[in-house]
Amino acid sequence: MLAKLLCIVTVCNLYLGWEVELPRKDLILLESGEKVEGHIITITNGIIEIKTDGGKKRITRDVNLHSPRDIVEIGIIRNKRHAGTVEYFADHIKITTSSGDIEFDRALVRKIIISHESALPPLNL
Repeated sequence: MLAKLLCIVTVCNLYLGWEVELPRKDLILLESGEKVEGHIITITNGIIEIKTDGGKKRITRDVNLHSPRDIVEIGIIRNKRHAGTVEYFADHIKITTSSGDIEFDRALVRKIIISHESALPPLNL
């Protein structure tokens, strides 16, 4: 029964061209150019806690509300990106953009890219 259901879902995906992508690791680009990948636990003001393969890390950064540098990728089937300053609370993400504040449930977020304010990350990460 489960094999038939999997086969039907696979055929529908191929026929309709759906692209269902699973969440990817979050990314932090440090000022030195180093990349830190893992699962972000919390983001509050200038302190970021991230769980990597090597354990937990705590990263400190300068916060300037007028320079959007963080990118949040939202969606499972259709992806949408929002740029701004990210704050992550227990189960939801708040992003401050130039047009206002937006809140998302963490389950809908595919990827968070945190960048130093001197340069925005490329969009193909």
